[in-house]
Amino acid sequence: MKIKINKLKFNVLNDSKKKSKDKLVVVFLHGFTGSADDWKYFVDNIKNKIFPIAIDLIGHGKTSHPIECKYYSMTQIVEQLNNIFKALNLNRIILVGYSMGGRVALSYTIKYPKKIVGLILESTTAGIEKKNDKIARVNSDNKLAEMITKKGIEYFVKYWITLPLFKTQKKLYKNEYLNLIGKTKSNSTIGLANSLRGFGTGKMPSYWTKLSEIKQNVLLVTGQKDEKFTEINKKMVKLIPKSNLTIIKNAGHNTHLEKPQMFLTLIKRFILSLQNLNN
Repeated sequence: MKIKINKLKFNVLNDSKKKSKDKLVVVFLHGFTGSADDWKYFVDNIKNKIFPIAIDLIGHGKTSHPIECKYYSMTQIVEQLNNIFKALNLNRIILVGYSMGGRVALSYTIKYPKKIVGLILESTTAGIEKKNDKIARVNSDNKLAEMITKKGIEYFVKYWITLPLFKTQKKLYKNEYLNLIGKTKSNSTIGLANSLRGFGTGKMPSYWTKLSEIKQNVLLVTGQKDEKFTEINKKMVKLIPKSNLTIIKNAGHNTHLEKPQMFLTLIKRFILSLQNLNN
């Protein structure tokens, strides 16, 4: 379905069933270069007293990809998400976010904690703490944005898939890997470039000092072979009061793509634990 907010249109994937008042809502947020379709397997397989949806974030998938960079800031994305929730009358939400989507989920939870009952953060960071490191990351993302706009999506994808962060994805079945590359190529040039300029990790506020204020149950998930984000999440789990960290063996950065059945099991267990708390 499409939801119009001001001049922008947002694509929302759901199971086409009407939400009832007593249902928990699970909202899936994709990573950079991804889309709501990345979560279709999970939306289709979570049915028991759950209302699942996935959203194409600004600049991705079938959602608008405006030229103006102002629409891609953390503040704007959080408000866009909040307006979508209002339009769909969603409360008691479990947010599931991967990488960039995890940063959005964390940012939203800190701004609107009363709407969130649980949080699953996959391969996510709470931001960059040191000023010099933030500046360096902003410069790096701006250069990557320039590459996308000047050399195009095809060139960018060839570069992107060779990054060490995604090397484990080459072990996917050939059809899955080609499908992943095809979906990445189908994104908008301006949408991806502006996402980097507006909400790259360097532009995200550092939330490390706010993690201790999170009152919701939080599940952190990383892949064993993604050493960088596993170390980041080992720090995060010590700071978030009601949190647990699951490290998935033989997986890299995108654990839900590489190990979908295990990730689905983790989601179901997390939902069940929240339901038991409320009974």
